[in-house]
Amino acid sequence: MISENLKKYATEKFEGRRELLAPVMPVIEEKLKQCSEEEVVLMKFLYGTMPVRDAGEYGFNLFLSYVKHALMLREKVAWCKELPEDVFVNYVLYDRINSEDITDCRPFFYEQIMGRVAGMSLWEAILEINYWCAEHATYEATDSRTASPMTMYRSGKGRCGEESTFAVTAYRSVGIAARQVYTPRWAHCDDNHAWVEVFVDGEWHFLGACEPEEVLDTGWFSGPANRAILIHTRNFSDYVKESNEEYLGKEGALYYFNHTDFYGRTKLVKILVKDENGKPAAGAHIAVEILNMAEFFPAAVMIADADGEVQMTLGLGDIRVRAFDGIRRAEAMMRIEEEDSLELVLQEEAVPSADDTWQTLEIRAPKEVPVRNVVATKEQKERNAARMAEAERLRKARFAACLMRKKLLRIRKRKRFSTGQERILRRFIHSFPKMKIRTGRSCCFRWH
Repeated sequence: MISENLKKYATEKFEGRRELLAPVMPVIEEKLKQCSEEEVVLMKFLYGTMPVRDAGEYGFNLFLSYVKHALMLREKVAWCKELPEDVFVNYVLYDRINSEDITDCRPFFYEQIMGRVAGMSLWEAILEINYWCAEHATYEATDSRTASPMTMYRSGKGRCGEESTFAVTAYRSVGIAARQVYTPRWAHCDDNHAWVEVFVDGEWHFLGACEPEEVLDTGWFSGPANRAILIHTRNFSDYVKESNEEYLGKEGALYYFNHTDFYGRTKLVKILVKDENGKPAAGAHIAVEILNMAEFFPAAVMIADADGEVQMTLGLGDIRVRAFDGIRRAEAMMRIEEEDSLELVLQEEAVPSADDTWQTLEIRAPKEVPVRNVVATKEQKERNAARMAEAERLRKARFAACLMRKKLLRIRKRKRFSTGQERILRRFIHSFPKMKIRTGRSCCFRWH
């Protein structure tokens, strides 16, 4: 079931972290002796690629639970058996999605969902699971911390990053490869957005988390995504066998991959950086910045190669490109629709003094030119509207029942009842579902 390539990769990554994992390595190695050969490989894969803090913050048995669940899916679930190995380990096995608290939640989601999609095709199951997500969670603005999937289930609400983490967990729990996708900043308006992609028949397709439709590759954000300058996803490993996705670079434990061309018109842009003598500025940092919320936001920062170049695929809007290397820097505006290359010359400059001179800039977002004309039929739209209304009713009823249970428990504590009354009240209270509302912990890193 596990290839020699994966065994080699997992071992090399694990051994490469031996010094970093020294405080917990004796426990890890002792517990690995009790694992099967396949479990050992996947545990080494996780420990060799996860954020180092996770290895110290969470116990061995938590990660082993993810490994055991993933191996069960790989053995028993048809659509999981068919996944390429790299897709399986990165997008089914992997425990972390964003910066959420890691809990042993996959078996819970599996129990909730698997019976509901039994007998369905993969396409049907994907659509149905998103309806299940909508029945249990919806959008509400929150702070920058990312709640865990179980916290989302208990609270029933969260922002787009939390909805997509919740939905990805639901899909991975039943063996469907899924990932969170992100535009760091919109080009046509303020803010950003995150959604979900699922792997079907050898390709990635998108959907709005907890925003089900009757077809894939559509959602309220289809138009905005069509106008984005950059859309990317990320892995915690670079174990990728075959992919036509553009690699953007690494930040900490994260590997970023460009998926902009799936959503709109794009162009391969080349940026060349030289020093004052005209030589390539190898190793210079090159930031691609998008105007958003009254600032130029660095949506991607790449490192120039030996020729002083970086290349990346971007949407056809306007960006500011900033290059820097120590105290040397350079910057320029770039209109991608009209040009595909830019040359910058680094110059050593003192820190610029404050300047209150206003400058006029005309910044253009990419034009909306749909590249995926997926449109639901009238019947599909009507069915979706009816099911969304039912999902909202079920979600509200679940939380109303939870609140009723809490009120009854408070009454029971304050008042005295006869034996017969107490028995009736207890039976009535137990007819309502339990629901513990709490917030999840947040790790130290954020997806910018």
